[in-house]
Amino acid sequence: MTTGDVCPGCFENQPVAGICAACRHVDDEVKDPLPISTRLHNRYVVGKALGAGGFGITYLCYDANTDTKVAIKEYMPADFAWRQNLSVGARTKQLEGHFDQGLAKFEREAEILSTQGSQNLNLVKVSDVFRENNTAYFVMEYLGTETLYRYVEQSGPLAFEDAYAVLSRVMDGLHYVHSRLGMIHRDVSPQNICILPDGRVKLIDFGQAKAEFKGSRGEKRSQVVFKDGYSPPENYDRAYNGAERASDVYSLAATFCFVMTGEEPPAANTRLIMTMQGESDPLTPLLQRIPERRARAALSLGMSLKMSERFPEVREFQRAIRPREPGEPTGPLPFGGGASPVPPPLPPLPSPPQTGSWQQPPGPSPAPPPPPFPTATSQAPFNPAPPPFSPAPPPFTAAPPSFTPAQAPFPAPPAFAAPAPTREPIPAWGVWVAVCAVGLLSCLVGGYALWANTHDGLLAGLVSAFSLVFAFWLYSLFRMKSEAG
Repeated sequence: MTTGDVCPGCFENQPVAGICAACRHVDDEVKDPLPISTRLHNRYVVGKALGAGGFGITYLCYDANTDTKVAIKEYMPADFAWRQNLSVGARTKQLEGHFDQGLAKFEREAEILSTQGSQNLNLVKVSDVFRENNTAYFVMEYLGTETLYRYVEQSGPLAFEDAYAVLSRVMDGLHYVHSRLGMIHRDVSPQNICILPDGRVKLIDFGQAKAEFKGSRGEKRSQVVFKDGYSPPENYDRAYNGAERASDVYSLAATFCFVMTGEEPPAANTRLIMTMQGESDPLTPLLQRIPERRARAALSLGMSLKMSERFPEVREFQRAIRPREPGEPTGPLPFGGGASPVPPPLPPLPSPPQTGSWQQPPGPSPAPPPPPFPTATSQAPFNPAPPPFSPAPPPFTAAPPSFTPAQAPFPAPPAFAAPAPTREPIPAWGVWVAVCAVGLLSCLVGGYALWANTHDGLLAGLVSAFSLVFAFWLYSLFRMKSEAG
C-alpha cells in the first residue's frame, strides 16, 4: 500500500474533497500533535491522533516495513512540554529536570513492556522503542477502535456473569503487570480496554504506567494525572508520589461498576468532599442498582476512599467478585472479616462471551409434588408380596382416671382495711432526763425559798425531798398512760 492513494488519517480510503468517508478525518482535535504524514524512525508514517493523555499522544501509524497499521505513543506531557517544529522540549528552564526525568522513566518502562509484556495475551504488545525529536516513542499493535466503553454505550450494560467473563481477562493481565513487571498501570478504564473481533480482550495505554513503590506525602508532583470516575482519590493529591496496586484495584472496580450499570461512577474527589461534609456517598445509589449482593459488596470495598480498606491485590478482588458456581452454598462473603472462609481457587477462564448468550445456571431440583389425596373410589395398587411380619402390639389398657376431690370455692379475700395509726412511745432516757431536771429544779427552788425566809435547813431539805417524790409520781403516771395508749 502506498500512502499517496489512501486517507492520511486512517490509511483506508481515498478521501473525496479532502474528507475520508470511513473516518471523516478533517483535522485533529488533539493539541499540538505531529503533522500528518510525518515519518518516524525512517519507517513509520504518522496518521491521525487517536487520543491524548497526561503524558503523551497516541497516533495511528503505518509501518512501511510490514505493511500494517500500528499505534505509536509519543512522550509529550501536556502540562510542561511544547513542540517547536517536530522537536519536543520543556516549556521553561525550571521544568527541564521534570521533563528529562519523565522521559527516562517513559522509555525505561516501555522497554520492560516490549521485552516481558508480550508474554501475556491480555496485554497490548509493544514491538519497538526509540528516541527521536528530543523525545521517546514506543510502537504497539493496533487493535482497532472498539473499546469496552464504546461497546457498553452502544449495547447497554452487561449482566454480572458477562461482565466478569470480559473483565477476568483484564484482571489476569493486570495481575501480570503487578507481579511480573513490577508496574502500576494507573489508567485502567473502559476506554483503555479493547475488544477484538475474535473475542479477545486486551488492556492498552501504558503511557501513565509507573514502577510500583509505597507512596508518601512529600515533595509535590509536577503533574497530576487522573480520569474522573476511575482514578482513586490519591491520584488527585499532588503531594502523593506513590504507585500502589490498590490504586489499580479502585480503577478496576470502577470499570466493573460502569459495565454493569452503564453509568460512570462519581469522581473520587467529589465523593471525598461530600463525605467529609457529612453527606451520603454518591456512589451508594449507583451500587444499589446492581442486584447481586456479592458484586455490590466487592465493589464497595474495591472503591473505598481509604486505600487501606481496599483489596491490596487484584487476585483478592477477583476472588471476591467471582460469580458463585452452581450448587455452591450461600453464606458469608469471602472477605470483610477474619472468620470468613477462604474462597476456593479461581476456575479456568471461560470462552469469550457473546451478547445475550449467558443463561441462568440451573438451581437445585424442585421437590416432587405430593401424592394425590385418596378418594372413596381410589384403590390401592395390587401388591402380590405379603406384608412383612410385625408382632401384634400389646392390648391397650386405659389408665384408671385419678380421683380428684371437689374443692370448695376459694374464699374471697377480706376487704382491705387500713392499719390503725400507732403512736411511738417516748424513749425512756428522755423521760428520765425530764424527771431529773424537774426534781432537781424543784429541790433547788423550794429549798432555797425556805432557807431564805426561815433560815431553817431541815425544813428546806424536807420540802426538797417531797418535791423529788412528787416528780417521780408524775413520771410513773405519765409512763402508764403512754403504755396503755
